Order: sequence, then structure tokens, then C-alpha cells
Amino acid sequence: MTDAEMSDVNGKKEATKMDQDKKEEKKEEKKEDKEGGHVSSSDSSDSSSSSDSSDDGTSSESESEAEGEGEDGLAAAAEQEEPVVRKPLVLTSTSGELDLNDPADLATFKEQLARGNSRQQKILIDAAVRHMQTLYKHPSLAEEMMDRGVDIKNFKQVVIRVNRTCKSTKAGGLYRYSALVACGDGNGLVGYGLAKGPMPFEAQEKAYRMACKNLWYFDRFDEHTIWQKQEAHHCKTKVILIPQPTGHGLKANKVVRAVCELVGIKNLTAKVIGSHHPHNTLHAIFKALNNMYTPQELSRKLGRQVEVY
Repeated sequence: MTDAEMSDVNGKKEATKMDQDKKEEKKEEKKEDKEGGHVSSSDSSDSSSSSDSSDDGTSSESESEAEGEGEDGLAAAAEQEEPVVRKPLVLTSTSGELDLNDPADLATFKEQLARGNSRQQKILIDAAVRHMQTLYKHPSLAEEMMDRGVDIKNFKQVVIRVNRTCKSTKAGGLYRYSALVACGDGNGLVGYGLAKGPMPFEAQEKAYRMACKNLWYFDRFDEHTIWQKQEAHHCKTKVILIPQPTGHGLKANKVVRAVCELVGIKNLTAKVIGSHHPHNTLHAIFKALNNMYTPQELSRKLGRQVEVY
């Protein structure tokens, strides 16, 4: 190495040594400052303790008096304010069963509703509704129809159509069913209903209940056929009903045949023109049967005597 290079190396080493010495000096100064702070704080604490000990004699009496007054005030406040005991939210009465017709149980229920939050209120109301449903059971369809004066024990049920619909989602297809049901007693009383449900049998049950509550009565000629020829339209469907003598039988569409059997019509010829959709056909049949006149109704309408031959 040349002399110039050697001098540069020696200069760098000396610079690094000087930097290390400066860092060590700074560390020592920091330590000395910390030790001095502790000593000064201890001295100040000693002086403050001495001053406090000198003042204790004068302030002890005032502090004791203040403490006595504070204790008396707290005791008086405790006597005035009685502790509030929160009872748990329980939907039961003293007898073990909740009866909202009882004023005491009703007051308890209202108190619990006022204390609870929105979620607790919902739970309480749902429980009360379930309990009331067990006490007051919904009447069955037969009992409900008996109250209306109709006995459905001899009713016949015919499922005219069951349709399935599908809604496509990310999780898959959601299927629902719709059912068209007709029912009747075979003696002039007939009805129909349309209902939907998640399963076919549920849709049929709902449709049968609706059909029993939507009953029509149609009078018949000699209890085997209709009085006169009838036509009816519904949307794009046209139905023509033609009476026939005894022994002719039913010659008609399957929907028309099912309705005629439920009504009690045994001899008839029917034609369906246009759309053969079951819904349209069923509505058109009921319109045609409803437009039919008995001899008494026709005589009142025309104002003259009508004879049947």
C-alpha cells in the first residue's frame, strides 16, 4: 500500500474511535442525570413528609368532622332510597299457567313487557300467543262448516291440476306448488279452490279448505241433468252444455266430467271450444251452471206461467 492509502485508513480508524468515545460520554451523562433526579425527588419527599406531619395536627380535626358528616349523609340517603330488586323475566303466573284473562297475570305480563328490550318483548309475545293457542284451539274444518250448516262428511274431493314452479337462486332451485281442487256432495252442492304451498299435499289441503268455504248450489232437472242448454265464456275458453235424457251418460271433457259428477249431473253433453286450460274451463263451467234458470225463476222473470214437459 502507498503512504497516501495508509494515511486514509489511519484517519478513518481515529474517526470511529472518537465517535465511540462521544457515545460513551453521553451515556454516562444520562446515568448521572437520572441518579440526580432520584436523589432530588427523595429529598423533596422527605421535606414534604415533614411538612405534612406538621400540618396533620391542624387538619386532622377538620377531616374527621367532614368524614362524620359524609357518613351521616350517606346513611340518610340509603334510608330514603330503597334498593330496587329486578325480578327475572318469566312468562308464568303463581298458578304455573299464564291466563291473560286474569287481571293479576295481565298486569305481570304488561310489567315484563315494559321492562324488557325489543328482543325480550318479541319472545314474551310469541310465548303468550302459543299459550293462548293451546288454551283456545282452532276448530277443525268439519266443525267450522257445521257452524255454517254444512256437513262435509260425504264430500268428494277431485284434484284438477297441480302445477310446480321453480325459482333459480345461487343455492339452487326453490320449488313451490299450486293446486286446483274441486269438492262436492253429489247433490247440487259444489265448490272449487286454488292454493299454493311448499309441497303438493299442503297445497291440496289449503285448496280443499278454500273449496269448502266457496260452495255453490245448482238445481237439476229430475236430479240427473240441467234445465236448458247453456253457454259461457271465460278468457279464450267457451263451454257449451247440452241436456240429455236418462241413459245417455256424460260425454264431456275430463274437467267438465269431474264437476258434473260432484254436482250430481248424470246425463250431459259438453263441448269446450278454444283454450282447454283447466283454470279457464273450470271458471266457464261454473258461469254456465250459474246462468241456468229453474222454471220458478223463469216464470218470475217473464211474468207468466212456465210448464215443464
